[in-house]
Amino acid sequence: MKIDKQITAWSIAEDEQTPAQEITERPAEVQGTTYKIRPPDNISSSALYLTINHIEQDGKKRPIEVFINSKHLEHYQWTVAMTRLISAIFRHTPDPGYMVEELKAVFDPAGGYYADRKFQPSLVAHIGKVIGQHLDKLQGKTDAPKITGGARCPKCGEDAVKRLDGCDTCTSCGHGKCG
Repeated sequence: MKIDKQITAWSIAEDEQTPAQEITERPAEVQGTTYKIRPPDNISSSALYLTINHIEQDGKKRPIEVFINSKHLEHYQWTVAMTRLISAIFRHTPDPGYMVEELKAVFDPAGGYYADRKFQPSLVAHIGKVIGQHLDKLQGKTDAPKITGGARCPKCGEDAVKRLDGCDTCTSCGHGKCG
């Protein structure tokens, strides 16, 4: 681009998309969905009920708070702490997707468990997965078609391990093993 005139002033153009505003006050009424999470008895003798409430802001649905309830009081302290932190992230961050990935990356030293034929690395990761699915639903994302027909992946539990370029690779999560 050729400049034909002398530059006398300049400014930095602002991004046209403004981030969602912080939610400072909870509305009197919100919409929400409750999910039942049923881990094996050795992790929790009772199911956990995860409720995610949302509001509509600037024409988009946005999560505002999360609650976890269970009859099993062993998890009470950390679930209350976790829900308060997640709710704070929902209120102060326009895109909380990074938090979901952090939760899903928590692994139980006891080895995790299977729920609905899917491997869950930990109860925290299972909660993160459910929150992620809910966020996708709020944004109108649909589930991508599942790739199946291969061996079971030791990382994600999908039947999607295939031989690619001489390596056994999961086509669902990318986990690979060569040799």
